Amino acid sequence: MRDTRVRNFMEATLQTVDLNLTSIDVVAVDETLALEGILIAEECKEFLDELVDLRQTLRDGHEITEEAIGKFLKELADLQYVICHCAVAFGLPFNTAFN
Repeated sequence: MRDTRVRNFMEATLQTVDLNLTSIDVVAVDETLALEGILIAEECKEFLDELVDLRQTLRDGHEITEEAIGKFLKELADLQYVICHCAVAFGLPFNTAFN
């Protein structure tokens, strides 16, 4: 379901979907790999920033707030989205691999 929602959005916004990694269009594959890498790296950094903040809160002896949990969850969801985005871009069966 998640990949269907991502796919629908990507198709509606004319983004690359189902690009075969072994395509003879190596420029398209390379550009898409670069974009997906950038998206995942950016979201991974944002997720890790929130994770570090949570750990620091605990080390400082404070309780983790609902707001902090919400920020952490948002970044976790964003990371999952860009990972799914990458799978859809290359037509990879992410749900199958996940299971």
